[in-house]
Amino acid sequence: MRKMRNVPIKFRAKDYFTGEYLFGDLIQDDEGVWVGRLEGSKYVLNEADPGSVAQLCGYDSEGNEVYEGDVLVHAIDKEKYIVLNASEYIAEIIPATFLKRHSCVRDFKKFELAEKELNNNDS
Repeated sequence: MRKMRNVPIKFRAKDYFTGEYLFGDLIQDDEGVWVGRLEGSKYVLNEADPGSVAQLCGYDSEGNEVYEGDVLVHAIDKEKYIVLNASEYIAEIIPATFLKRHSCVRDFKKFELAEKELNNNDS
């Protein structure tokens, strides 16, 4: 029996108006994309930049959240890897140098977060 990764379903996106990171549930319809979260007893929605949406994939060796598009540094070989996507069992990563090889990992315990998202939308 395969062990499932213990990662909650959570998203990160940039606020459409301020560019600040939002964290929470992803809501999408014909009118746009929003990130929602509970604040006290109220559910708050903020419009998000659709191009900045990323799903939580796991946690690095320091306990930091790792999202799709983040860049990780391997603790031993110090090579940078980009997190592509995640499933319930593994997350796919590729070397940041875009070499021919890529890997799949069950967790990020041997990695440290180097950068939030490869395609930083900051201008």
